[in-house]
Amino acid sequence: MDRRHGEIVEGAGLEESKINTDFVDWLKRWGSPILIGVLVLAVGYRGLTYWRQYQFRQLDSAYLELGAAVQSSNPVALAQVAEDWSGQPAIATQARLTAGDLYLLSYARDLKPGGTVGTPEDLPTPQERERYLQRAEDLYQRVADDTADDPNHVIPHLHALSGLASVHASRGEFDASTEILSRAAALADDAMLPVIAETFRERIETLRSGAEPIVFPKAADLPQPPEPADEGEFTTPEELLEQPGAEIGPPTPPEQTEPDAAPAPGAGDTPAEPSQQSSPPSSEAPDEPDPPSGGG
Repeated sequence: MDRRHGEIVEGAGLEESKINTDFVDWLKRWGSPILIGVLVLAVGYRGLTYWRQYQFRQLDSAYLELGAAVQSSNPVALAQVAEDWSGQPAIATQARLTAGDLYLLSYARDLKPGGTVGTPEDLPTPQERERYLQRAEDLYQRVADDTADDPNHVIPHLHALSGLASVHASRGEFDASTEILSRAAALADDAMLPVIAETFRERIETLRSGAEPIVFPKAADLPQPPEPADEGEFTTPEELLEQPGAEIGPPTPPEQTEPDAAPAPGAGDTPAEPSQQSSPPSSEAPDEPDPPSGGG
């Protein structure tokens, strides 16, 4: 019994030793690759996190530049933003559409982009106005080509088509404008945008009826701003306070004057006699009647 027990214990020890030896061999063979793989995964995850944060920072910078260019109403700056951030389709598309709108508005108003009404230096030449219109067409066409057949960018595509139709209508090319608006209306119907489709159809009816399109007034036709007043016409605060009715605070009530009292009668004054006085009774007796005379 003891011998058998010893053999069993000895066999168990050999088995455990073999298992430990196999595990050590496995670690020697695969331990380093596993550690390298874990390290690669950790570094890759950290790199991916950094890349996403970098993209978010870049997107924030792009939107800041876009907002600054929109505030300045400068189509040249907007077009530059679109080129600088061409890797961000949303930023580039919005910048080009806004720049095209500004060029088209400058053509319609006969005013340089960002110019002031009534300033002769801000009035463009006919050649400059034509360049504004051509530049607007190029920007709209670029957006229309970039967003064609893209269901995720239907709204920018319709915006670009609307701008192209306005450009052709400004040149008097009403047939081309009507054709673009018809395509835009059909696309809006397919995208389940009935309000936008109806707006395009109304513009088509306006063009077909021969009605004149809406035109913004030119800067030369607008009334001139009033001339600033001369400095000598201004009144100082002290002079304003000295004017009648310029008192500060609640109005002062007018002083009430008491009526003059009637003078008391003096010693030498005699009171006025009454208008009618009762006559005293007479002290004379009434006449007695004469006695009758006898015949005698």
